[in-house]
Amino acid sequence: MPEQQPEPDGDHLGPMDYLAVEFPGGRISGDGFRVLLDLVDRGDVRILDLEFVTKGQAGGVDVVDIASLDTEPGLDLSPFAGASSGILDQADLDEVGGAIGSGNVAAVLVYEELVILPLIAAWQRGGTRVIARRRSPWPARCTAVSSDGSKTGGRRRTRPPPRRPHRSPTLRSRLLQHPPPRRR
Repeated sequence: MPEQQPEPDGDHLGPMDYLAVEFPGGRISGDGFRVLLDLVDRGDVRILDLEFVTKGQAGGVDVVDIASLDTEPGLDLSPFAGASSGILDQADLDEVGGAIGSGNVAAVLVYEELVILPLIAAWQRGGTRVIARRRSPWPARCTAVSSDGSKTGGRRRTRPPPRRPHRSPTLRSRLLQHPPPRRR
């Protein structure tokens, strides 16, 4: 049983983000899903949406039900069935589908990071209130901190940052302006 994280007063949400990963040949491997389930069980993240998208040989994009996925032996995706808050819409799924190869499947995950909530709760117990919150853009993080964690003084890194999936402006704006309702 995961340890209960103290929740801050009010309707504060942890930072939300999304990730899309492609499974070549449409075969779903399990290591990432086992880690994701562990993160959920520990109370580090909350899954808001998890959808699977496939691109057919003719280029059509379709949402795939978890039960019909081709998975490696012993992989049980049933704990993720029904993970939907409605944040993802067809335009978001079409965008991800356009980025994957024919015959492949992509998992599209929208998640909330919960690890910061105990800090917010502790500050609120002391009478403080959250007055602003914003995700730092990736390029700013790369220029401010080098790969070993030391500050670079605003100099550019000598190697490029790891690739991150393209963010849909509509999805990002919905995440920032209209967060999903809290699940109790």
